Amino acid sequence: MGAGTALRVHSEELEDIRYDMAEAFRGLLTPQDAGPWRPHITIQNKVEPREAGKLQQQLRATFQPRPLAIRGLASWRYLGGPWEPIRTHVFRG
Repeated sequence: MGAGTALRVHSEELEDIRYDMAEAFRGLLTPQDAGPWRPHITIQNKVEPREAGKLQQQLRATFQPRPLAIRGLASWRYLGGPWEPIRTHVFRG
């Protein structure tokens, strides 16, 4: 991210869910959503590259990867600026 900082997420199970959803919505996705998928957790967004670089340098010195638990998925509708929540789908545990 040129104007922010994010942590990359690696999960075959999550990739499978994303693939199935993209197939189900084929023809309805925006070019951005239909393009390559790079799952991540945004830490910092829309900042100057210098500020992003500073945080990335700090994180490289201290961050330790660890397992991530995903409890479910949420669907949202984009309203040209704000987002409207539609529904939350919690996975059975």
